[in-house]
Amino acid sequence: MTNLGDGAHLDSDQTPKVQTLAVQTEWHTQLKYLKSSKGGAKPSKGRFDIGIATLDRAQASQIPPFAALECGRGKPPETLVKDINASETASNINPSDINKLARDLLFAKMPFGYAIEVYDGRHAGQGEALLKRLYDEVPAELIEKTRLRVAILDCKPSEAPSLKFFPEKWATQVCARFRQVVDSIHFLQCKIHTRPPQILRTGAKSEAPRIGRGKVTRREFENQISCGNVRDHFCKLISIAEEELSNWCGLSYGASNCSINVKVDGIVGRQRILKFSSHGGIVEMGERLSADIFVKAEQQQTITNIDLDRFRTALKQIVTT
Repeated sequence: MTNLGDGAHLDSDQTPKVQTLAVQTEWHTQLKYLKSSKGGAKPSKGRFDIGIATLDRAQASQIPPFAALECGRGKPPETLVKDINASETASNINPSDINKLARDLLFAKMPFGYAIEVYDGRHAGQGEALLKRLYDEVPAELIEKTRLRVAILDCKPSEAPSLKFFPEKWATQVCARFRQVVDSIHFLQCKIHTRPPQILRTGAKSEAPRIGRGKVTRREFENQISCGNVRDHFCKLISIAEEELSNWCGLSYGASNCSINVKVDGIVGRQRILKFSSHGGIVEMGERLSADIFVKAEQQQTITNIDLDRFRTALKQIVTT
């Protein structure tokens, strides 16, 4: 989500900048829907697939999140936007993905709503129809302020996939910032809360498995790199250190970091040349390695920003002097 990039800062005038966001599945809508209740007799709140909010909002889930996300596959365009212009008190409203988002945006003051709709198989080709209906049916307020944002992926047989964004203003922002947004995602840190260790009958605590520790092989480390651009650059950097300068450089692979150190008498020493994470971020750079190795020194320091020829030259100077 473009407004949640750059270190998870929210760039809306309606919301303050925050450092920590909570992601919660099945976040209840503020408005009620007759069809969302069992038996259809009594209106009840619908549910968003995902709600994103600050920790204080997540704990008080009766208020709307900063943003909600709905995902769908093969859903008829006419169903998704049906009743989108109904009044706040209207009954028997269809709780479709885009209806729920639009109504909470309009009547519950939720800042942003996102939908991802996929059409493939026998539903392929319906993306254009949905895009047209969005422009015809969505209230102008949500279009002008880009508060409702929809990504449509249409996969027609024997054709390249089509990815379109609604509204046009958001599409322009996405295309201009896509690379920056993708890079920012790789440097976010997620904290997962798990259950505390259970007490066994013997009185001993059961220890959770230690994840992210210990040595791994190069292949295991490489498999953890999810971004293709980072993986390609990693392989090229390692080739320089491992194949061309193997007598002077030693490599150490951890569960989440890779280190290039200087060898002393054939043994890998503690003098570090470069350490980077599986996401491509520079964790530590040796004192004898300067910012000259980067293509653009003013940009965020990542391995994808390293000029390979400059790196090779700098590495040779370090290990041969």
